[in-house]
Amino acid sequence: MEKIITDDGSITFRNDKLDECYHTKSGALDESLRKHVIPSKILDEVKDELYIADICFGLGYNSIVAISEIWKINPDCKIYLYIFENDINIMNELKNISLNSELEKIKTLMLSLIEKGELIENNFYGKLFLGDFREELKNCDNSLFDAVFFDPFSPGKVPELWSEEVFSLVYAKCKFNCVLTTYSCARMVRDNMKKAGFKVENGPCIGRRSPSTICIK
Repeated sequence: MEKIITDDGSITFRNDKLDECYHTKSGALDESLRKHVIPSKILDEVKDELYIADICFGLGYNSIVAISEIWKINPDCKIYLYIFENDINIMNELKNISLNSELEKIKTLMLSLIEKGELIENNFYGKLFLGDFREELKNCDNSLFDAVFFDPFSPGKVPELWSEEVFSLVYAKCKFNCVLTTYSCARMVRDNMKKAGFKVENGPCIGRRSPSTICIK
């Protein structure tokens, strides 16, 4: 994988097999915050607990930034994080990336979760599902998640991961008012989201002219 420094100084990689980067070159960490964490509405109100799914975890920036921002607002919030990834190699690259001191603490938590597969530590519970997320999601309870970060490679590269069947599966695992965030605004993708039952809205434009997508159950 080719290592790339994005415009906000954070690191991403290009997947050689698919010829596609894991993040926008405008800023990988910035993308996580403004395209996923803020639009997911998990920062809008103080809650005692939050259940989050990070589908196609990659380097884990979405989860790392989310946990950091949640605990800034409410250090006592119990976070239940379910991460889904089929490529152990990209997750292992996280140990070679330096983040600021605040995020380094969360990175250490993520690395421990990746190593152990399941982790309970103070007000954090994490579980790793390693494999095809379409199969692994079936092991989760229905109406479980408050927020879903949906971050596979693009629909042009892996259209099977953006189907109505996939979004219907995810929809079943979401609580009422759960927000799913993703970068794609392709018509096919949005049509499949609507068929699955989601309400679809424009998300912010980060790193490109077209908007991202916000789905609400």
